[in-house]
Amino acid sequence: MRECPCCGCQLATTDPVETLRQAAREVAVRLRHDVTQLEQTLMTVAEWSQQGLLARGDVTGFNRLLQPILSNDPRLSTVLVAQDDGSEIMLLEQSGGRWSNRLTQPADSENRYRWLVWTEGDPLPREETRESHYDPRTRPWFKGAMGLEQEMRPFWTEAYQFFTTREPGITLATRWTGADGATRVVAARRLSASAGGFSNSVVMTSHSAANRASAVGSS
Repeated sequence: MRECPCCGCQLATTDPVETLRQAAREVAVRLRHDVTQLEQTLMTVAEWSQQGLLARGDVTGFNRLLQPILSNDPRLSTVLVAQDDGSEIMLLEQSGGRWSNRLTQPADSENRYRWLVWTEGDPLPREETRESHYDPRTRPWFKGAMGLEQEMRPFWTEAYQFFTTREPGITLATRWTGADGATRVVAARRLSASAGGFSNSVVMTSHSAANRASAVGSS
C-alpha cells in the first residue's frame, strides 16, 4: 500500500505513475463534491431570498436562518444579500465565537453603514456606525453575478482580498429579479489560505465555468 501524496489515503498500487493518476482522481472527486455542495447551499439561500425570508429589515430572521449554515460549514465565513440600489445585509462569522452584521443602506442614504457585533457568549448585539467607502456593486462577486446570462446560476470569483477582513478567499454568487423590478445578488464567501488553487480548480471542474467566463467578459 502507498500513501496518497495529496490526501493521505492508502493506494493499492506500486506503480508511481498510476499512483499519481489515482491521487488526481481522488482530489477531483472531492473537489466536485465540494463545488456541488456549495452551489446547492447558495441556491437554497437564494430561494429563501426570493421567498422574502432574508429581508434587510429583518436582521433577526436573517441571522436565524443563516447562522446555522455558517456554524456547521467551516468552508464558509460569510453570507451577503445585496441589491442593485447599493443596499446590502451581511452576516460574518469570525474566530472566537464573534459574529457581525453589516447593514448597508442605498447609495444616497445618510448614515449608510451600521454594524451589529456580538459573541456566542454575549448574544445581545452592540451597534456601531462606521465610516466606509464600501459599495457592494463594485465587488467582484456582485459584478460577476450581474454579468451571468441567466438568473439563478452560480458564479465563482477568482481569489481576491475580502473588503471587510482583508483575508484571501473566493465568493460564490447568483442573482434574481423580484416583482418590484429590483435585482438582488446572493453570495457566500469561502475563506481559505489556498483560495487561489481552489478557484483555479473550480474553473476546470464546475459546470458553471461557462457562465463564469461569460460573466467576466461582460463585467
